[in-house]
Amino acid sequence: MGEARENEAKPEGGTSAIITRIAASLNPSEATAFKKLVERCETTQLLDRPSNLDKNDLPSGINDPSTLLRFLRARTLDAEAAHTQFKEALDLRATTSITTFYDEIDTQDFDEARKLYPHWTGRFSKAGLPLCFFDIAHLDGDTLARYNKPHQGREEGVGTKHTLAVHDFLTRFVLPLADVVKGETAEGPVINCLYLVDASSLGLKQAWGVKKYAQETSALLAGSYPEVLSRVFVMNAPAFFPAAWKWIKPWIEAGTAEKLVFLAGEEVLPTLQEYIDADSIPERWGGRFEWRHGMLPCLGKTVKEMLQWDEAQEFPVGPLKWRDDGDGAIACFTGSENGVLRQGKVVKDTETSVINSAEPLVMSGEQTVGTA
Repeated sequence: MGEARENEAKPEGGTSAIITRIAASLNPSEATAFKKLVERCETTQLLDRPSNLDKNDLPSGINDPSTLLRFLRARTLDAEAAHTQFKEALDLRATTSITTFYDEIDTQDFDEARKLYPHWTGRFSKAGLPLCFFDIAHLDGDTLARYNKPHQGREEGVGTKHTLAVHDFLTRFVLPLADVVKGETAEGPVINCLYLVDASSLGLKQAWGVKKYAQETSALLAGSYPEVLSRVFVMNAPAFFPAAWKWIKPWIEAGTAEKLVFLAGEEVLPTLQEYIDADSIPERWGGRFEWRHGMLPCLGKTVKEMLQWDEAQEFPVGPLKWRDDGDGAIACFTGSENGVLRQGKVVKDTETSVINSAEPLVMSGEQTVGTA
């Protein structure tokens, strides 16, 4: 069944205060366009609570004000164009029933799909943006063959349900968490990520093989997850790449292609140091972060201390989302393995790991994370 929206439902409680906070962080022209987009979406009921969203789930990353801001900036402050694109993205969610699928996906399937795309390292940039990593070496012939199998489906024209689920993890869980970690600033919410791509292994044959992958991924990001990319640093591309880029670039959505920054060997570490602390720069580029493709998120020391994360507890496998457990605390939920992060605790099998804070952490200007 499709993911219809409840026409009679009202926007999430506290939404007006969040909208006001976001508008206050914008310049006058942005604030005017943002207000116009909000009013337009309210009129067409696009801010109504999705009917397939569990009653305790927060709409973060689906149709909350921060998501509207991404669509608005993607359309260079054209509120009407942003409204049209936002509606199309919600229609795709309904067609694919992605919210229900996100709850039901097998965690191992999710983990395999996660490795096909830049995935969150568990770290943040100096500006508070989530850091996502990808090693192009992972896109070998076997991986691309599995990606292109018909059973994964391309009938919607922009990716698969698994692809949508992987990117929902960024918008529904990681970006709201980044907003908590960053704290209240005049710059507004964290709405995009910084991507790090290792292109040192790229060969001519592989470059041609990623055509379909590049086309579909960039189309998905541009259509349903606009502005989720702040910048993409592509490190150590081979010498032939400038020539190859001329025929690769047309495969990629123009807005996404403009965000790519190519760094040669001697440029990598100095550039990354401008944006990222050494403890969060992977060792392969001169930092102190022991990171490899496919690893689960590894929270940094500062974030662990902020959340009182148990050092013995690994990051849960599977998709996570933010929930309100009814007493003001925010919780997150994994998929099919029944792992639960509720009331500040991760409960998986018989192990419990405390993730709460001595002081409540404000999220989205209204809720709190980890109240004791």
